[in-house]
Amino acid sequence: MKPLALHEKKAFLRWIKEYFGIPSSLFEDKALFIRGRDIWMTTQEAAETTLPQIVRCGMRLARKNRNGYRIVTPAIQYLGYFATQRVIEVSPQAAERYIRGEDLPLPHSTTLPKGQVIIRTHGRPLGFGLLTEKGIKNQISRALRIRKAQEDSKEI
Repeated sequence: MKPLALHEKKAFLRWIKEYFGIPSSLFEDKALFIRGRDIWMTTQEAAETTLPQIVRCGMRLARKNRNGYRIVTPAIQYLGYFATQRVIEVSPQAAERYIRGEDLPLPHSTTLPKGQVIIRTHGRPLGFGLLTEKGIKNQISRALRIRKAQEDSKEI
């Protein structure tokens, strides 16, 4: 892992501020790294550690793509409290369907542009989805989804 170049760091922080309204000040005491196309965040203390064989430390924030960045679910669950833009608040029932991996219908009152949105319930960030003309396409990885009680009881 190598530190994110200053111009790349500024571009990422500008994007996360403009796209989600997440303030850059949250990253002032953090170190940002790049590994392949992934952007990682860690504390300054961990970044200064000189242990041999460190492959990575901290948490993955986003992946660079041709359209900018794609934020990852754990980063949304950590930073989504601070988002002021592109947030959709859902009912507890919709939240349960969402964390099971289901897509959600398009909210009638939304005027948000298509693209990544943060899904929250009672102000708590669950993850993100892709807002399309048909609804919200679920973006929770299979590993982070919950299963229905019926499916759990079949495994016992």
